Amino acid sequence: MKQTLLIVATFAAFFFGNVKTATAQLADGSVAPDWTLTDLNGGAHHLYEYLDNGYTVIIDFSAVWCNPCWNYHSSGALEDLYINHGPAGAPNVSATTTDDVMVFFIEGDGGTLDQLNGIGGGTQGNWVGNTPYPIISSQSQTGPYSIGYWPTVYKICPNRLTEVAGSISTAAHYAKVGECPTLLSGNDAAIIKNTNYFSKCNAGSTVHPSIIVQNAGSSTLSSLTIDVKDETGVIKSVDWNGSLESWETATVSLGAVQLNEGGDFKAEITNADLNLVNNTFQIGHVAKEIPLDFTVEVFTDNYPSETSWKIKKMSNQTVESGGPYASGPGQYGAGGADALTTKIHSVSLPGAYTCYKLELKDSQGDGLNTGVNPAGLFGMRLKVGNTVVVDFTKASSWNFGNSVIKNAAFKTSNPTAITENSINEMSISPNPVNNVATIKFDNTNDGVNNLLVVNTLGEIVINKTINSVAGNNTVELDLSNLASGVYLVTLKNGSDAVFSKIIKD
Repeated sequence: MKQTLLIVATFAAFFFGNVKTATAQLADGSVAPDWTLTDLNGGAHHLYEYLDNGYTVIIDFSAVWCNPCWNYHSSGALEDLYINHGPAGAPNVSATTTDDVMVFFIEGDGGTLDQLNGIGGGTQGNWVGNTPYPIISSQSQTGPYSIGYWPTVYKICPNRLTEVAGSISTAAHYAKVGECPTLLSGNDAAIIKNTNYFSKCNAGSTVHPSIIVQNAGSSTLSSLTIDVKDETGVIKSVDWNGSLESWETATVSLGAVQLNEGGDFKAEITNADLNLVNNTFQIGHVAKEIPLDFTVEVFTDNYPSETSWKIKKMSNQTVESGGPYASGPGQYGAGGADALTTKIHSVSLPGAYTCYKLELKDSQGDGLNTGVNPAGLFGMRLKVGNTVVVDFTKASSWNFGNSVIKNAAFKTSNPTAITENSINEMSISPNPVNNVATIKFDNTNDGVNNLLVVNTLGEIVINKTINSVAGNNTVELDLSNLASGVYLVTLKNGSDAVFSKIIKD
């Protein structure tokens, strides 16, 4: 441990809380790297052995110099968790334990034995004294567990999947233990991850996705049938054969998938098993077209001054942004009116056809994971009226580190003439309009045009067929029965179309 790092990191700890030294931790849902390590008392511990015996494992990765680590260690949260819920018969565990949790403290930044015992400089105190659970001094797992800041507290369920639990109370930890899936007796196949999520602006391309399946049942898993689906139905079916024991995983290639539609693409296990909830997983998406005007909803955690967001073109140019939000009166800006609430922003994008991406940022580097938002969500959503058109949220908490991006989140259509369009131009007057608007357009050929008026909910409120002639055309559009607001007018001729907004007073 270098002295310069110690000085800088201690300074950062004093002012900012959790100390960030690298990028981010393991993404929630990652398979935990296995390890066998020896504690300060010479006891050997094998992670997967605890998991296979049904224990949820809590690991506190800390550094001896880290003030926030010391504060959390001294809070007693993990001490109480271990005493009341640790393995029956283990040292310092209560006789009335629930016997379903194991706790470890891992000093992962090169702290010495003396420093762990509070001797000499570069340490916050005596970490060993009165600590009932095993203490391990090892840097071997700092890399595999992608420790990006101290402390990083992981929850690892018996199914071997990780979640960044954070520096939370005993009760909150044990509530998270209750969220872990249990091994079912019999057949239960689960999809736990995709390995190469795809995001495309337009349909038409071919992708080659893969997923990770897990045996969440007691019976050996030897075969699966997996359907690949878009929003119109099943695209293809894939068969897998192998041999997976309980909680073991395998990567399954789904082969070539043709993207002929916009929207979400999913993989779904179709074999009959005991639990259908874990049979479906999103593997990618193609951007859907949405109107130029919409609402952004942002669901904050308890540290709103750390949170910001951007809407960017795929070329990385920012077109809209929001946050950070007002800090609260609590330590490091916790709480306040903007904490654990829904912030609402109205957005109006420029008219040219563009594909956009969304970016969520957290200046502290631990995502959105503190407190409980009443909406049950963290992140952001795009809505047209009351309809969610883009969902970029997670339930309860979202440990995405510094930032997370949803590429090809949506696209907008071109309200002006499209290249080689047989409709050369369209004008609407007056605009705003009270009752009747005049629409003029120039057609290159005689033919049938379709005139659509769509509200902000995406509902078609007027649908007219127009017999047009080559050259100038004029159409009267009666809007008297419509409510005041903004509408999208679309004039179509076969596959060609022009668009414009109209405001009804």
